[in-house]
Amino acid sequence: MQIDMPYGKTVITLPISEKLDYTVLDSSVHAAGGKASEIKARLNEKALVQNAINEPIHGQASAGFYNFDSFFKPGDTVVLIVSDYTRATGSEVYTPILISRLQELGIKLKDITVVIALGLHRPASGEEMAGLVTENVYRKVKVINHNPYSDLKQVGNMKINRTVAEASKVIITGSVTFHPMAGFSGGYKSIIPGIASKDDILQNHKLYFKELKPNLLIEPGEVKGNPLLNDIVVRSKELSNTFCLNVVLNREKKITYAASGEVLSSWKACINFLEKNNTVSIKRKYPVVIASAGGYPADFSFYQSMKVLTNSSRACMEGGTLIILSQCSNGWEIKPEYLKLFQMSLSEITERLFDNFNMEKMAVFMALNIIKKYKVFFLSSLPQDEIKKIGITP
Repeated sequence: MQIDMPYGKTVITLPISEKLDYTVLDSSVHAAGGKASEIKARLNEKALVQNAINEPIHGQASAGFYNFDSFFKPGDTVVLIVSDYTRATGSEVYTPILISRLQELGIKLKDITVVIALGLHRPASGEEMAGLVTENVYRKVKVINHNPYSDLKQVGNMKINRTVAEASKVIITGSVTFHPMAGFSGGYKSIIPGIASKDDILQNHKLYFKELKPNLLIEPGEVKGNPLLNDIVVRSKELSNTFCLNVVLNREKKITYAASGEVLSSWKACINFLEKNNTVSIKRKYPVVIASAGGYPADFSFYQSMKVLTNSSRACMEGGTLIILSQCSNGWEIKPEYLKLFQMSLSEITERLFDNFNMEKMAVFMALNIIKKYKVFFLSSLPQDEIKKIGITP
């Protein structure tokens, strides 16, 4: 038997002996429903998005308020928040649809701005922006990078992108999948960390720790009691006049579900679909786990590989072996001086984090937390000598 696993923009083929006792943990057969007819129908991405916009999901006290055609009016200044280049979200599908719908309602292109929700990532290039929103949209509409260091405005208990804060209407977009800290991506994560200030982002991420140790309530798929997620929601709600479009992608990075309307309601609808259709049940732990980060852009860098390290470890016995496929075509995305932290203990790194918190140190802590518990083999384009120095076998 052979199994193809995504790696960068290609695949790695694993020859598996039939004599080997193995299990394939893969939700792809259920990703779009189950029956062949349902799968075919749901693969029409544009129709899924249009239907979601036409039939918004309301919160308990907002029935009728989130009807797209009445929510937006001529004269509105509208900001569309789109996730950055480090993840697939289907933005190239839904961005043109949303802008076209806004135009049909009489909103002029000059009154629409697309903001790339970078968090603390580097600015997107023009080519990357065009890839996220399509070349046509990039030529016609103002598209800007969020800057977490300047041009910010106070909104409630947070500072956010000024263009977003001063818009009369805001559309939050993104894909919903498992996230190692917020439980799930999507929803209000477009605000924090997406378009928030550096200080607000770091303040939020510090909540990963409780008394200098990882908070056990912060896990992939964990919503109830998650303090980091709760902080995101409470502070982001200060931004009113927001309309949300969230989607769920399948293994092929195609939209298989979409929901729109009130932020939490549409986000939770995507979570429900994700848990029902795109989730693997881990019935036991295994001595060896081979896992792909999902190919480009999910394996964009070692920094982004925190997700596959965290998720794959959930299926592995402590002390077992993790074999990770993550190309890291953009390198470490962690400064060389911070790679030296891999030689320290977790407690030493925690102390340094609280003395001067930043996301690169945080990534080192999360990776080392896995490396110390498992034997990790890492297939990537990173220099082998650098991989060895951090305690991983290339």
